[in-house]
Amino acid sequence: MKVLITVKSPPYPSKSHRELVCTAGLDENNEWIRLVPIPYRYLKNGAKFEKFDWIELDVKKHDKDNRFETYRPVDLDKIKVVGHIGTNDDWAKRKEILEPMLGSSLCENISNFRKKADEGRQYEASSLFFIKPYEITDFIVEDDDPKWKPEWQQLFEQETLFEDMKMKPLDKIPFRFSYVFKCSSECKGHTIKIEDWEIVELARNYLDDLDLLKEKVGEKYKDWMLKKRELYFFMGSTLQFHRRKAKNPYIIIGVFYPPIKPPTLF
Repeated sequence: MKVLITVKSPPYPSKSHRELVCTAGLDENNEWIRLVPIPYRYLKNGAKFEKFDWIELDVKKHDKDNRFETYRPVDLDKIKVVGHIGTNDDWAKRKEILEPMLGSSLCENISNFRKKADEGRQYEASSLFFIKPYEITDFIVEDDDPKWKPEWQQLFEQETLFEDMKMKPLDKIPFRFSYVFKCSSECKGHTIKIEDWEIVELARNYLDDLDLLKEKVGEKYKDWMLKKRELYFFMGSTLQFHRRKAKNPYIIIGVFYPPIKPPTLF
């Protein structure tokens, strides 16, 4: 199978897999697919990939995740990068692929999820979709726990947990980031957390100066993106909230930000 990678979540510690990175994208039939587990930092160099890489791998339906888009890689060592879609011509090729994937609003997806959840059919609801916000009103940085929860922190202290490789250090970002937006003209508004590799790695560069961290993240995701870029969101449910039939199981798992084209005179 070939998959165009559009989403990489930040890494989280995992007892079974060292760490987990939720990876998602489009298959060759333009269907959303989620690849779990992928312990990204532990992949061999030839198997590592970036956003908008085409990768080739064998998959099977995930046996512990009932969301219909979720598949398990058969052999992580056999992942191959076979192509890449760049940002030429103001991201034209990326937009050509993604804009047809725009569908229902976040409100509509939440409503559909709630209806199916009430009928015990929550796994029939979409857990991956792509939206263009109607209006973005703010970007928020809030304090978060500076430490991993105890059971995750213990993984870094158990040197014999994995015989072939120790756990690599993984700093916890002491903030959470959210966009405030309306998904349609009728929407009353959402404040949705961003769980994206890109924003977390930016923050990780400034962990020795937390004020500077907030400044740099705000400069990119508020000052620059809201003024200079056209924003779209990759939305995804968390497995925990999907299982528990949460009121809203969805978070922002990726931001797509092609440049705003200047208006033409004619």
